Amino acid sequence: MNSVVNNSAINYQAANLGVLTVPDGVGKVQLYSDIDANKMYKALTNDVYQKQSKVKPGKTYKTPTAVLFTGGAAALAFLFAVCKKIIKK
Repeated sequence: MNSVVNNSAINYQAANLGVLTVPDGVGKVQLYSDIDANKMYKALTNDVYQKQSKVKPGKTYKTPTAVLFTGGAAALAFLFAVCKKIIKK
């Protein structure tokens, strides 16, 4: 409760803006240039395609034997269950 007692009152006053003068003219800012955009796009695509031509393929890996064995065992168990149901009908 002490923190609330120690706070001083806040006085809100209107801001003193003074005299505002409008400028005689505002320069036109060019936000987009089609010529510059085309140059940048061509440079970017050129860089990308040059980098892609130098990429070396990564190592190729074989599927581990344990994964092949487990998958084969699961497939055989599934086929056995299906055949057993067909024969019982």
